Amino acid sequence: EAAASGQPSVFAMLMTQTDNLLNPISNGEISASKDYFSYVGRLALNYMFGRNNLYAIVSRGRRPGVVSILPAKTTFLQPEIIWNYETGIKGHVAGGKLQYDFTMFYYDWNHFQTTSLQTVEGSLAPQYQADDAGKAHSFGIETGLRYSFLPGVNAFANYAYIDGKFSDRDEEGNEQEYAGNRFRLTPKHTFSVGLDANILLKGATVLFLRPSYSYKSKVYFEDENTELLSQEGYGLANYTAGVGFKAKRLYYEISTYGKNALDKKYIIDAGNSGNTIGMPTFIGGSPNQFGMQVKIGF
Repeated sequence: EAAASGQPSVFAMLMTQTDNLLNPISNGEISASKDYFSYVGRLALNYMFGRNNLYAIVSRGRRPGVVSILPAKTTFLQPEIIWNYETGIKGHVAGGKLQYDFTMFYYDWNHFQTTSLQTVEGSLAPQYQADDAGKAHSFGIETGLRYSFLPGVNAFANYAYIDGKFSDRDEEGNEQEYAGNRFRLTPKHTFSVGLDANILLKGATVLFLRPSYSYKSKVYFEDENTELLSQEGYGLANYTAGVGFKAKRLYYEISTYGKNALDKKYIIDAGNSGNTIGMPTFIGGSPNQFGMQVKIGF
């Protein structure tokens, strides 16, 4: 129940005929309830050979149903059900110098829960409301390598491919509103590379260097996949370098770091509540940052 404002605005009276400008009020208290029944479970198999592990997993997950109450209507959404099929292999080879992992997975959703801009009776502007986006699926591959060149010196690389989309048709065979759209905040390609070097010098002094670079391809910030509310692919470079040593039973570490060292301009979110009135807001990513740190351990 939403109480009327004590001092109605002129716009509210002219445009919505109610005391509240954006959201209508109810005629008394509204309540609703619904019972849902479902189950979840997981079956996993693995086979070890040497220092390697081959595995396969099948699981069923569930997100609870939604009861959305508005003064004009009450909407019930079915629980979101997901079946997950995954297989992979990971382990060590080359005398333990090379660590690897490789995974393939497939997700199958029914009653995929999302939010969408909907016209609300008595409201000045559309509102973001819970919505059933129907069927969706995702196929992906994830792989990673880590190689030890020398004691304390390791290089790593990771890559992931995710093709997450809404299916063309729902369970009843009807064409879906988001057919073919990609999931929000889900890049198709991501990868990272880096070095983790810890070089031991005289007197238990350690010199360390940890540069890295990560990249993600284009993402949409809403399931509607509008180009305005999207971010093209970009990469970020980071590093940490310094020295650590012991003195009088204490451990000292002096380092310098750089985050987004190449000062890449990008956004991490777009749309938000401003999008309901045609004025989306955009949140920029962090600019480059450089600094120094001093740590003392005992």
